[in-house]
Amino acid sequence: MRDNDLLRYLRILKKDEISELRKQLSQYKPKLAGLLKALTRWGPGFSPPEIDEQQLFETAFPGESFNLQILRNRNSELKKKIEAFLVGEAIWERPGLRLLLLSSQLGNRKDNAAFTKNLQRLQEHLSTTLHGLDSFFLSFNAHLAELANQATIKNQAKLPPLFQARQALDQTYLTWHLFFELEFDSRSRYIVEERPFAPIDLRNPYWIALINGEGGMPILSLYYKLYSLNTAKTVSISAFEDAFISLRSHAEMIPKSDLQELFRVLTNFTINKYFEPDKRFGVFLLDLYKWGDQQGLFIKDKVISHTTFINITVTAGINKELYFADQFIQKNKAYLLQELREETLQFCYALLAFYQDRYDDAIQFLEETDVPKSFDFSIRRQSLLIRTRYRQYVTGAVDASKVEDCCKAYRQFFARNAYKISENRINKYLKLEYFIRQMTRYSVQPVQSTAFKSLLKEFQDTKCIASEWVEEQLKVL
Repeated sequence: MRDNDLLRYLRILKKDEISELRKQLSQYKPKLAGLLKALTRWGPGFSPPEIDEQQLFETAFPGESFNLQILRNRNSELKKKIEAFLVGEAIWERPGLRLLLLSSQLGNRKDNAAFTKNLQRLQEHLSTTLHGLDSFFLSFNAHLAELANQATIKNQAKLPPLFQARQALDQTYLTWHLFFELEFDSRSRYIVEERPFAPIDLRNPYWIALINGEGGMPILSLYYKLYSLNTAKTVSISAFEDAFISLRSHAEMIPKSDLQELFRVLTNFTINKYFEPDKRFGVFLLDLYKWGDQQGLFIKDKVISHTTFINITVTAGINKELYFADQFIQKNKAYLLQELREETLQFCYALLAFYQDRYDDAIQFLEETDVPKSFDFSIRRQSLLIRTRYRQYVTGAVDASKVEDCCKAYRQFFARNAYKISENRINKYLKLEYFIRQMTRYSVQPVQSTAFKSLLKEFQDTKCIASEWVEEQLKVL
């Protein structure tokens, strides 16, 4: 059998979904139920070359003579039933959409009372349910359904729902425009591209009224706060705190997927400010991570990104919140992708050991870590390894040659640039190696020399990775 949509659908269906679909089909489409049962023999991979069409036909339809065209027709019919099943499952998980579709169906029927009652249910749902990016679409389409209703047309009562539809449409436009502006700003930090849309003048009183008006949805005001925060010329701690407080206070009113998106925008803003550098945002970032962990915002489809996992551990370590770091690791390690779990955990255990001054243990964890094909993972490992070697030297565990060897390997790693890292980022990492080399040198020489003072001045004028750590080491000399 050739690969087709039917087999693709079967690969993504869960075992219990296939069982439920078979149960439904057996009641009114027994031949399709038989076909589905026969196909499960080749699950869960449903590899096309392994499926013999004649064998499939004879298993699914015992007593019938093999007919390839009949098999293909029934395959097509089963595919449509699977699509209807998936759509039906999705609709029941989204009551607003279900009520909207029902209103559209009832709007042109004779019994207008049924339409009116269902539309009222939809409006009540929109006023009490979680408010996500699709809420405005539902509200807009609910007003359109009212406009299209025969009773509305006959009673010449089109104006109020028309105004309401226009307002919902404008709220939709404004919210999504703010979303796109934030995404474009985020991308512009890494990619040079032309703005694909015209900017919006948010000084317009009508837009301000929509954002601040009574009965507005909190997701619009939250996106506006985040947009204002990201586009402000000067950093306002009070504006950041206001945005974070608003996010926390409205969290229960917003669907998790939308809450995760808002949280991501605020987190990225905080990270960027921290690396500018504005070290005040280091504590704010940890507060964000703690709250995000409480809300379960890092887990999507039962998976947590290994990069996010490491970021949180690093931030906790920098802020000396090692108990939180350990608790976070134990609580969330099962959500790491299995193919990256062991390496990620080894690296995070090395981080914990480093921040606990257990440098020998940190080195052992790092040496046992099988680095995956991830540039972010690899360069983080290099940074931690060179800093740990230096601390081993300072505490007398190794001699200077070990640091020199590590520095040499570190420079070679970035010279190869196998991961095509940007020049600006490489320079920041190479500055770390440079200052470690200089600190190793000055650890056995007088530090009050003019040359050392020049080094301190150079550090103040240089963008360097792990700058807080370097600053701490310079103070100790």
